[in-house]
Amino acid sequence: SKAEEKGYISSGLHLMPFKASGHQMCPFASDGCAKACLTFSGQGGIGLDKNNMNMVQRARIARTKVFMEQPGRFWEMFHREMEAFIRKAKRLGLKPTFRPNITSDVPWERKRDPMRGNRTMFEIYEGRVQFMDYTAWPIELRRNVPDSYHLTFSLKEDNDERAYKALESGMCVAVAMDVKKS
Repeated sequence: SKAEEKGYISSGLHLMPFKASGHQMCPFASDGCAKACLTFSGQGGIGLDKNNMNMVQRARIARTKVFMEQPGRFWEMFHREMEAFIRKAKRLGLKPTFRPNITSDVPWERKRDPMRGNRTMFEIYEGRVQFMDYTAWPIELRRNVPDSYHLTFSLKEDNDERAYKALESGMCVAVAMDVKKS
């Protein structure tokens, strides 16, 4: 709702973080990061069973496995959902923004769709969608990040040096804090 007040509508992609799907989706996760992970907030944390699972968590695992093991199918589903999201934004008169890493830390600028000219999502949706994410990847490993992909570095208990480098490069740095509402 905050975004809509400013003329934007937001959506994003939830993959299963860490290695819970059998694939490492957060290579720079720390213990503190894992404890504060958004995967168990909102719908992801309601009605968890003894294994800390619910339908939302199972869907994230399935989506992650499709992404890693069936990339053609993943991209087909991704584009269908992205086009629907863009149509919704247009119908509402809002600008679409998209977070590909809500619960993961994939370097999307390196992921290409072979069925769409081997282009990245940023190239495919250039001028139509503003992308944004938080990342713990060292800035020197994030090359060829397009202007339409705004990255904010995530400060954690073990990456002060990387955060300073991110700040020096002009990148925003976010700090998660546990504070009482009062």
